[in-house]
Amino acid sequence: MKRLVQWSIDHHWMVMTLSVLLLAGGLWAAREMPVDVFPDLTAPTVTILTEGHGMAPEEMESLVTFPIESAINGASDVRRVRSATALGLSPGREPTTRCCV
Repeated sequence: MKRLVQWSIDHHWMVMTLSVLLLAGGLWAAREMPVDVFPDLTAPTVTILTEGHGMAPEEMESLVTFPIESAINGASDVRRVRSATALGLSPGREPTTRCCV
């Protein structure tokens, strides 16, 4: 160990050159590395919006929302189904584990 320290002191210019090269190589590697700093943690969501002009919320729910929810619940990779029915509107959101088009 004593010989290594003495060699490093005697050849300090070589030690500094190798240190700078190592630092430059590390900076280059860090810059070229494909890193996603802020990954997207949200699950893909499918939004369905249906309109039924002149239909009451109860009609929309029974004739439109419920059949759509039933069909979507049978699909693969669906974690949960949320829906709300308003006057003539039936929006639904379904987070999935993969995105479907």
